[in-house]
Amino acid sequence: MKKIFLILLTNYVFNQTYEIIPYDWGGQFGYVNSNGTILWNKDWRSNRLFFDGTWSIYPRMYGPEIENGFLKKEYKKLTDSDSVKLESYFQYDQGDYFLDRLTIGLTYKLKNRFIHMHGFKRTFMGNSNQYDSGFIQPPQQTYLFTYESQMEDSHGGFSLAHFNTLSGFPDIDESSLYNSRITTSNIFWDYSLGKLSATISLDHFLQRYIASHSLSQFSGARYLTRALYQYKILWKIKEKNNLDIIINYNLRNIKMDSLYTYQWNEFLIQYNVLKSRLFSRLINYENQIFFDYGIKYQKEIGLFNNVFEYSIKNKPVHPYYGYKHESISNTTLISTETITNSLSMNFGNSVLTSKISQLKDDKKFWNKIISDSINYKLKHRIIDCYITTPIFSKTNLYLNYKIKDTKSVYSDGVGNSFSLKLKNEFTLFNDIMIVKINGQYTYLYNRDYSININPIEMIPQVMRSLYSQDFNPINIINAGIATQVSRFMISIQWYNLLEILSSSGITTTNHFLIHPDFPELGRQINILIRWEFSD
Repeated sequence: MKKIFLILLTNYVFNQTYEIIPYDWGGQFGYVNSNGTILWNKDWRSNRLFFDGTWSIYPRMYGPEIENGFLKKEYKKLTDSDSVKLESYFQYDQGDYFLDRLTIGLTYKLKNRFIHMHGFKRTFMGNSNQYDSGFIQPPQQTYLFTYESQMEDSHGGFSLAHFNTLSGFPDIDESSLYNSRITTSNIFWDYSLGKLSATISLDHFLQRYIASHSLSQFSGARYLTRALYQYKILWKIKEKNNLDIIINYNLRNIKMDSLYTYQWNEFLIQYNVLKSRLFSRLINYENQIFFDYGIKYQKEIGLFNNVFEYSIKNKPVHPYYGYKHESISNTTLISTETITNSLSMNFGNSVLTSKISQLKDDKKFWNKIISDSINYKLKHRIIDCYITTPIFSKTNLYLNYKIKDTKSVYSDGVGNSFSLKLKNEFTLFNDIMIVKINGQYTYLYNRDYSININPIEMIPQVMRSLYSQDFNPINIINAGIATQVSRFMISIQWYNLLEILSSSGITTTNHFLIHPDFPELGRQINILIRWEFSD
């Protein structure tokens, strides 16, 4: 239950790796910042479930369980108890603009086995009615089933999920339609023998995607099938030293006006020493050979912990470019170079972290895509400073400041950001009731949306007018309070408090734009209840 508080009481997620940025307070659309760069054309996982990153880049869309699995990647633990245990929960919240979300889950635990089922649905019209599809079907539905079993030295399982998205989508003149259906499955089995362990994993991802929108380059239904088969061997050389050998087979088929097939194989060797690693990967793509390599070196000296990372990685071109640009060959990969250094100082309860990172993309590829007359950057650089410290009894302070490049193909258009977050916990009625209060202030400035993510094709786009520049700074204040008695919790969340207070004349209006293709964000007030059961 405690893990749920943080997700419920803020819509901007503090995380050293990922940052969830919404286009709306209902969680329907948005994007992910991954180490300061927009997550696009990159595969991702939520626990064991695999997602192809072509037209699926926003985990929050699919509900809290998928989002939490993406951020935390915590697998459910098997128990060796002989008793049978049934755990279940439901979570329901309502808010402004017809927000109505229901989440249910059930876990049936036996000795070394469990079955987990989960369902989620969201109804939300948006503050400008932009998500009204004209259908009675909820804009988002999620269904998930997982089974895992362990016997002595072997462990296996199966996961299956279906996601049905049918939502209106803001367009130039009126709302259009965003229609996506996804089915993804995973089967895995691992076996341990002494210092050796082997894992076989089979992933299948299927998506039907229809976007009736002015930004869409294809008017009909698109069909994507993706298969990822993995074989992994882990050799524990010493207690904290191990060697990984991974073989991947990838197959992606996309059916639009024609069938586009992409097939590549990967062979990776990675050596891990304590928290450092060295890897090399060979990629066979359409009878061509590409090489990835990288290093991570971590060193702790007293209060200081320094992490240096360098990598060269190749990945397939987003299918959009093969379809839209005849000059782009489907038989090549694009290369990215990443350099990151992170220095942390740990003072017990207080931690100060400073990170500098640069991502450099493939010059030859982007010169074919973006005109020479457009001012853009191949290098995307970021400076990220993060402080967490207690300031009073059971009150923690979080500070975060970022400096990022704009006008790059990985930029979200925000050059500078500052966030301050306070979290407090106390008890009432002889410790029977737990109360948690969160508040967060975010300031975004130096904004330039000349290049931003296309929310339909999910690739970088160059804006068509100067409307994308010279945006005013944004002030965002979110707050929430939650009370818990035993396994029952009720909470209320306020998003954009300045706009909420403006209705009483206390402040001026505070509408602001996060993306040029979406309406301005306003206010949102949500009330949520959650009840967990155990038998």
